[in-house]
Amino acid sequence: MRGNFDGLRASRRPQSPGWLSPVRRISSSLPDDADSDRHTVDSREMSGDDTPHRFVGRYDLGVASSRSFPPEVVYGIDIGATNIKYCHVGADGTLLEPLRRRVTMYPCTPERLVTTLLGRIRRCGTTRVGVGFPGEFADGHVVRPGNLSRPGGPGTPVDPDLDRRWRGFDLQGTLRAQTERDVRVVNDATMAAIGASVGHGVELVFTLGTGFGLAKLDGGQPVRVRDVGQEVFVDGRTYDQALGEQSRAQDEETWRQLIGRALAGFIAEFGADLVHLAGGNARRVTSEMFAALPCPVIVNGNESSMTGAARLFYPLAPPHS
Repeated sequence: MRGNFDGLRASRRPQSPGWLSPVRRISSSLPDDADSDRHTVDSREMSGDDTPHRFVGRYDLGVASSRSFPPEVVYGIDIGATNIKYCHVGADGTLLEPLRRRVTMYPCTPERLVTTLLGRIRRCGTTRVGVGFPGEFADGHVVRPGNLSRPGGPGTPVDPDLDRRWRGFDLQGTLRAQTERDVRVVNDATMAAIGASVGHGVELVFTLGTGFGLAKLDGGQPVRVRDVGQEVFVDGRTYDQALGEQSRAQDEETWRQLIGRALAGFIAEFGADLVHLAGGNARRVTSEMFAALPCPVIVNGNESSMTGAARLFYPLAPPHS
C-alpha cells in the first residue's frame, strides 16, 4: 500500500478522491485550541449562560444565528478539553464560516455540557449535527470521559464520582431527544480522522492539542482502537502528559522529538500506510520533521474535525479500483 502514497509526504493536505473537495482554509483572528493566551471571561459564561455575547480578548464566542441553512448543511461541534469549537460545514466538507470557540467549563458534568450544546444546536439553523467527544465513545454512549472527569480541567486529579456519572452516559440520544435533530456523536479523534482520510490503506490520525488522541481507519472506515491518552509513554508520563500542550509549552524541541518517537511506535503497531496530524498544535510541526518514518506524514489542522462532521452524513466516496 505504501506505493499509493508517493508524493504525499511533503504535502500539507492531499487532494481527496471522489466528490469531497479539500477543505478551504479560512483566515481568522481566533486562537487555536491549544493556545494559552490570557483572556477575560464575563460572568454569564462562568454561569453557563450561552446567550449571544463576546469575551474580552481574542475569543469570538458569539452564538451562531438562528437563520436557516440549506438542508444539506451540517453543524459541526468539536468538544475539546480546553475549548469547544463550532462551525457550519457544507456537504463537500467546506467550512462556511470561521471557527467559533467557547471555553470548556469545569467542572464539566454531563448536565452542564448538554446545556451548553443544546443552546447552540437549537439555534444553529440546520437539522444535521456532527459532534466530536474528547474521550472514548461507542454506540452513542460515553465509555471513558478523559479529561472531563477532572473537575479542575486537564492536569488536575480525576474525581471518581464525576467519572462514574460520565461512564455510560447516552450523549447522542440525549441531544437527539431534546433537539429533535439528527445528531451524530463520535470520538473527537475519530471525527478528525474521518475528515482527514484519503479513503484507502491503513491510516492513523493523531490529534495534538491539550492532550494526545489516536484514531485508525482502514479503507476509509473507522476502526475502534483503545484510548491511548492515559497510557504510560515515557519517564512515567502518559501520552497526554508528554505530548500535550503543557509539555510543548515547557520544551517544544523535546516535545517534537517525543511526537516522532510516538508515531514510530504506533506505525509499527498498526502497520500504517499513511499518518495524519490534526488538532491545534499540528501547526507547530511539519511533514519534513518526520521524513525518517516508514510512511508519509500529512499535517492537517483544526479543519479536519469539521470536515469529519460533514462526512458523518456524507461519507467519502470509495476510491476507484
